[in-house]
Amino acid sequence: MTAGAPHHCPNCRVALIAARISRYVNERCVSRLWCCEACGHEHETSAVFPQKGEACSGENHVGF
Repeated sequence: MTAGAPHHCPNCRVALIAARISRYVNERCVSRLWCCEACGHEHETSAVFPQKGEACSGENHVGF
């Protein structure tokens, strides 16, 4: 997912505007809890920020 691109529900594919909760994990990781208003599906995503000189990556965790 690129910056500014909408996140979509993995269950019904509706675009989600904002995460319900964002949680600081550590200096390189933030997790977000998403809840779809259309179907009620909840899932969590994690953003892992790079150390200096590394490429950025993300990881999805379905089922919160």
